[in-house]
Amino acid sequence: MSGVSWPRENELNEVKEIVSAMAGRGPEEVRVVVSPYRICPLGAHIDHQGGTVSAMTINKGILLGFIPSDDTEVILRSGQFNGEVRFSVDEVQQPKPIRKKGEPHATDSPKLQETGNWGNFARGAVYALQSRGISLTRVLTVQALALLLLLIENEYLGLKNGILDQSAILLSSHGFLTHMNCKTKAHKLIPSPKLNGEQSDFQKSYKILLAFSGLKNALTNSPGYNLRVVECHEAAGILLNASGNDKLEPRLQAWASGNLKEFGKLISASGLSSIQNYECGCEPLKQLYEILLKAPGVYGARFSGAGFRGCCLAFVDANLAEEAVTFVTEEYRKVQPKLASQIITEKAALICEAGDCARALNIGVQAADSAISLGKGCSRKCESEFCSVPPFLRYGKYCGLLYSGCPGEKPCDGLDACCMKHDSCIQAKNNDYLSQECSQKFISCMNKFKTGGRTFKGNKCKVNEVIDVISVVMEAALLAGRALHKP
Repeated sequence: MSGVSWPRENELNEVKEIVSAMAGRGPEEVRVVVSPYRICPLGAHIDHQGGTVSAMTINKGILLGFIPSDDTEVILRSGQFNGEVRFSVDEVQQPKPIRKKGEPHATDSPKLQETGNWGNFARGAVYALQSRGISLTRVLTVQALALLLLLIENEYLGLKNGILDQSAILLSSHGFLTHMNCKTKAHKLIPSPKLNGEQSDFQKSYKILLAFSGLKNALTNSPGYNLRVVECHEAAGILLNASGNDKLEPRLQAWASGNLKEFGKLISASGLSSIQNYECGCEPLKQLYEILLKAPGVYGARFSGAGFRGCCLAFVDANLAEEAVTFVTEEYRKVQPKLASQIITEKAALICEAGDCARALNIGVQAADSAISLGKGCSRKCESEFCSVPPFLRYGKYCGLLYSGCPGEKPCDGLDACCMKHDSCIQAKNNDYLSQECSQKFISCMNKFKTGGRTFKGNKCKVNEVIDVISVVMEAALLAGRALHKP
């Protein structure tokens, strides 16, 4: 995850201070989960039809700071929305379609009710677990987690979207374009090419520009999106073939080869397809799309989502990104002065970079520079938190996505030693996490420990469950390594 420029240390510290004050606990107790925003360059708005799509994340998103409580009550506050959310995980959550009209949640503040009940997303997580009979300690693969997230929107919120957003946020990796088959749920990561011998040089050659329309209405508050999904179901077969869905994979070669001009043309064509073939979008978003196509340095542009609210995205030459921002901001103000006036000027168009997957960060990490990346934080104590969900797993000193044992630290048990050896192997392979050799050795090491290894004192996790969770991830890495011919 090196090279990811978000979140920055000051952002993490701010979240920890707020949550610490809210809970009356020390900032060192605050855990932080990172959830990046996603973009969909090619094939958007066909995930609910079982089509193939592409996605990646950016270096901006949502930070969730929390402290585990000793009871069942959940208390939530937002840095963006007003009000406070309170509910218990023991409460039976009723999905939106069967709740009585105008029936508020008893513990929601009036301010929250005015802002569209943003707490419903958190309640939906409880609903998803309750409705599928899943305990909080059950092993969940990333794919299973994505399906639970889809359940929140489809059943609890009543939004008939597909699996694109959830999968993109969970599966994306920095420097890769994620290719997903929304029918089979299979995915693969398309690597970016090396420029001047370095993959990072290619990442520096472009920026991702987000231009906001000023439209904020939630998709769940408007019938437009769900109506379009129903209409798409009726003509899915014809549209998917006519719009080139079956040709998406060959088009991804433009990315893999580093041909940003061709990749940009394909993005713009995908945007036009959303407008013409799917009749998506509204007037402000269509105008914003046209403005972006004329902006300096823009390779290609399209709606960021379905085009009913939010923003448009563009891939732009890194050297012309600032000029493009000025052009887009000024031109959009001319055609939509009322909407443009509702947007803070410096946030009307943002320059972004590629991001990484959703993940839990090491708490108390002190970065040497302004960005948090793998290997920056280290652990000196034996952890046993988040035993079941791969992105959040923390075990021993070395088993986790974004932290490792401090130099010279002894592993907590045999499984932790396997993780330590894997870290060393990856470092020897120039941080290539798809190395077949490292993945195979790691899997073999865990299997040996599983047959009779002893764990550390105070361990709260079930060792075999932790091994199963890690094994799923490593087997996926092994398959990806074989596909990409990684030694």
